[in-house]
Amino acid sequence: MHPRARGNPTLPPGQPQVRFNIPYGLRLRRGEYPREVEWKQGDLVFTVDLLTGKRTVAFSDQPHHGKPNEKFRVIATSKLLPNVRKIDIGESDVHISQQGIDFRPSTTLNSYLERRRQDRNSFGKQRARMS
Repeated sequence: MHPRARGNPTLPPGQPQVRFNIPYGLRLRRGEYPREVEWKQGDLVFTVDLLTGKRTVAFSDQPHHGKPNEKFRVIATSKLLPNVRKIDIGESDVHISQQGIDFRPSTTLNSYLERRRQDRNSFGKQRARMS
């Protein structure tokens, strides 16, 4: 099956195994891919199975107020490439491709409007300080 095809493809024998990009430079051995990952965001802990798409959210005993990718970790690995998907987690989206996992600013309308509102408010406060 072609590496970009949907489903659970593996690379054909004889082709070089590619490195899977994981946030914060975490590394796996060649031919190993994350199956289950976890990260903290605020008071929550998100756990995602990259093959089935099953997501669980639990409360964290130690809140984290930094970026979600700072507390990212791989719980389990697999020989299968993860399925391509996008997970909306509020201010960020988690993009999972067959090349790696990437946290990006959310593209949903509500979060976009919230960012605009915050930018507008901070700009007004800056103008008030200048005058």
